Amino acid sequence: MKPVALFLAGLMLASPIAISLNAYAATPEETIAARKANRKKAGDLSDAIKKALAGGASAGSQLAAVQEMDDLARAFPAMFPAGTETGGDTKALPAIWSNRAGFDEASNNGIAAIDKLLAAAKSDDTAAFTKQFAEVGPTCGACHRNYKAR
Repeated sequence: MKPVALFLAGLMLASPIAISLNAYAATPEETIAARKANRKKAGDLSDAIKKALAGGASAGSQLAAVQEMDDLARAFPAMFPAGTETGGDTKALPAIWSNRAGFDEASNNGIAAIDKLLAAAKSDDTAAFTKQFAEVGPTCGACHRNYKAR
């Protein structure tokens, strides 16, 4: 992996602040690596929350993890600029670019679900948090069905 790709992947893991990859003149491979790192981190956070809930953790104790998930989700849609349709072992389907409005809607649905989870974490309402956590996964799946190769 190129040094810039490693840097971008590390940046996405260390700081999920929404960045414009185009500002860094990333190659398609580097952009693909960064978006894969974004989803890997989001999946790891989801797994950690699931494990914490199974162990009896409160909603409030998951606030930092959910905030990071929200940051990652908000950064993700911008990680599909033109020219990154192929290369870097991407599983992104062409529908992302041919039906950008649909992809953006699916992304926004995921963000909305995470925002509700974030609200439950902030209020430390564990029952609402647990219920909403179960709603986040299907929004991810809805996007995967249309926009990610299996």
